[in-house]
Amino acid sequence: MALLTAPFATSRADETAVVDDRGAEPWSELDGRVDRLVAALTARGLEPGATVLLMAGNQRESIEVILACMHGGWLVVLVNAHWVADEVTYMLEDTEAAAVVAGEARIDVALAAMEAGPRPRILLGLVDGPRDGFESYDEVLASASVVDPVAATRFGGPMFYTSGTTGRPKGV
Repeated sequence: MALLTAPFATSRADETAVVDDRGAEPWSELDGRVDRLVAALTARGLEPGATVLLMAGNQRESIEVILACMHGGWLVVLVNAHWVADEVTYMLEDTEAAAVVAGEARIDVALAAMEAGPRPRILLGLVDGPRDGFESYDEVLASASVVDPVAATRFGGPMFYTSGTTGRPKGV
């Protein structure tokens, strides 16, 4: 169990942890999915301290990615939903992102940004099936084996970017 969600997965297993437009996810399911995502990203070579760009909306998977990054020792950067490819290219370069997780509505922007800039090794899409180099997030989770959470825990966290009103946005 992911150390951040384990107490709730044990004491409140069937209670709702996260809700989005598609329904609710109980603590036990959230905990298991976070564990599998940590395992999947680790298996793909994501090193401690690496950066993951999250280009997704208000959905359960966004919470899973944020928790997995916190648990796996990675920085997670939430990309502004209004940013265009040029701005995302800048962020890919500035963060030296090792992974991108993109929702259906943002994959095209991510792809356009990677045409002009670096292409991270790990690309996960919140879509049905693989698409343009993005692995399906759900398929990746379904095939992941869980790792020992204590061995995998290296606390990471979020990095935010300023609005860039005086030039390019800056990570803080």
